[in-house]
Amino acid sequence: MKFGVCTVSTLVLCLSFGTALKAQDPNMPGSASFSPQADPAPAEMTIAERQAAAYALADRWASVAYERGYELDGWAAELVANLLRLDDARLRQASRAGSYGELIEIATGKNPDAFLVDSTSGSITPQALGDKSDDLDFTALNPCRVMDTRLGSGGFAGPRASGSTTTISTRSTTEITAQGGNPAGCPMPSVDAGAVAYTITVVDYTGNGFVTVFPFSATRPNASTLNFGPGSAPTPIANSSIVQQCVNCGTASDISIYVEGASTNVIVDVIGFFDPAPSTTCTATAGSLGLTGACQNYTSCALTNPSTRSRTVLCSAVATTSIGHDVGTHDEIVFNIATANNACGSYSTPGIGFVDVNAAVPTGCCWNSSAAAQATFTLVAGATQTYFLNADQLLGTGDSLLSGSLRCTLVN
Repeated sequence: MKFGVCTVSTLVLCLSFGTALKAQDPNMPGSASFSPQADPAPAEMTIAERQAAAYALADRWASVAYERGYELDGWAAELVANLLRLDDARLRQASRAGSYGELIEIATGKNPDAFLVDSTSGSITPQALGDKSDDLDFTALNPCRVMDTRLGSGGFAGPRASGSTTTISTRSTTEITAQGGNPAGCPMPSVDAGAVAYTITVVDYTGNGFVTVFPFSATRPNASTLNFGPGSAPTPIANSSIVQQCVNCGTASDISIYVEGASTNVIVDVIGFFDPAPSTTCTATAGSLGLTGACQNYTSCALTNPSTRSRTVLCSAVATTSIGHDVGTHDEIVFNIATANNACGSYSTPGIGFVDVNAAVPTGCCWNSSAAAQATFTLVAGATQTYFLNADQLLGTGDSLLSGSLRCTLVN
């Protein structure tokens, strides 16, 4: 049975909070002789009533605190303590809070989105807007050219035609040289930066058009990065922007450049990149490793979670293999990202990079091939974990990994 907004089980508490019947409307039948009176002041709450109200509020909002990653015992103790410091009027106001933010604002006078709860003590401590263990840091670079189609070779030589998409690397020296960029390469991270800041310039265009830059493997957005106009000898036009890079797509496939309209030469200079703070990223590189037909550790790096909650770890790796292939033989190489040393798995294992040369391929001295792998893990609060890049030769003999990079990052 309900009384207004109260149930039988909460009637005493509701009445103690000052819930009262509303005065009758004097315009209603049977109310001509009624004189409205002011609601009486709510009775002072007893200690038991105040405690019951505080614990009821902790129960009510516990699911929200859990979703926010708080340790519930410490959070509840801190919330109840704050609520019991309030006077009766503020405690009643807290009981009517329509959101978690409003409740904490009443209880502490602080914005809950600018404070964290310590998982051990439950105390509320301030933090800056944003989170150093979550956010990406920007590293500025002296402008470094990664593509110039006036100087490029092969598929990177000459103006980009209307409707064409050119995929480029921002970090591989070999690729950058072929793209007409700096022969010495550019100081970008070796494995999958979160995003790159760049300047794109169009020159020698013959009419109207636009250019769109987007991550390789992503759907091209219906938006332009740069627009250019007509003229037989136009002035170069440039624009600076930021684009996310493709994760786990290999060193040759970071971003794509689409041209629509008139053909044009395109120049791209990187001017910085966005990456997690060093404390939330670990990297490792290694040289040649001879494969023996047994799972071996190639390289590894360790990562610590500084947050007060579990975080997802994204590990990615790129490795270049050398296969001394003989006709009639079948060569298979795998490399696996794992939390255990010498754990290689098989072709179907998540996180496996796989290189395959089948028996029908003619004999060749050195079949060099690059492959990428990616795996995700969960790292609990405050823990440190070592991530291993392991390699194995499943079929064939005398093959090796020439070079490789492993990179693990706390991503959320």
